[in-house]
Amino acid sequence: MRDGELHAGLGFISHLFTYPDQPLGQASLPAETEAGELLEAMHSLEPVRVQNEYVRLFINALPEVPCAPYGSVYLEGSVMGESTVRIGEIYRKYGMETTELADHIAVESEFLAWLHGVA
Repeated sequence: MRDGELHAGLGFISHLFTYPDQPLGQASLPAETEAGELLEAMHSLEPVRVQNEYVRLFINALPEVPCAPYGSVYLEGSVMGESTVRIGEIYRKYGMETTELADHIAVESEFLAWLHGVA
């Protein structure tokens, strides 16, 4: 991908939907915004608690995951559908590579944040 400044809000959304194996760090969001308040609240939580909740919501709840983070689930009813392939082709066109499925909300938000920076 070409260099560009990421949109702070979209970058933050991308980070929120990424597995929390690293600290949130210092985001550039004003504390008086709802997102800033959310960030402050998340800093007060134990990392393992955030990781457990992430797994429960997005990976491993039975009988089904309450919040699938993949667009194809909502568009086609299953993971890794045609929409996943199409969005992956768009990312490659712009030089973006990802180890996550292309239609994961974190990946899509990061791409949108990047597009905002180069537009």
